[in-house]
Amino acid sequence: MYSLADSVTVRTGEIAFSEMLIRIADILQVSLDELVGRVEPQDQPMIRNHDLHDLVRQLDELPDEDQLALIRVMDGLMKKTQINRIVDKRSKPAAGRSRTRVAA
Repeated sequence: MYSLADSVTVRTGEIAFSEMLIRIADILQVSLDELVGRVEPQDQPMIRNHDLHDLVRQLDELPDEDQLALIRVMDGLMKKTQINRIVDKRSKPAAGRSRTRVAA
């Protein structure tokens, strides 16, 4: 059994076991207690998309290495989406001001 101080070695380096659990819980939108089986999961799934919810439930059957790879892909996608939202907000002109386009 792992303690919170243990680390899991992955192909690109090390990630603290506790950080990995937190990321998995965030992705699955469950508490750490629910993730490790200390309390029963909520009746209503936090993921509203039925297909996505079914795929996430199958995560447990993947090998640990594949789970970590999937966490990294999902984390990267979320960061990309957050960056795009910030860029989109900054590129929109303020109300009442028009943007001048520069011709190439």
